[in-house]
Amino acid sequence: MNLSSFSAILLKSGHFILDLPINDKELETIVKALTLGGDSSLYEKLKLVKETRDAHPGGPYKKILRETYGMVI
Repeated sequence: MNLSSFSAILLKSGHFILDLPINDKELETIVKALTLGGDSSLYEKLKLVKETRDAHPGGPYKKILRETYGMVI
């Protein structure tokens, strides 16, 4: 189990600020739950974070999200 902390998204607009210590498995569970219904905007943001983390395990996912999508993690 990856116990790294995930600090949720702070968008450029500053409308969404959240700091939660969750691991990759918990993030996956949240994204899967949101596919069943809920806030589509939140789903898209968290899905993007998950996909970026999956594509760059142990890598610079925070930098990629910040520079590519304007998200600060």
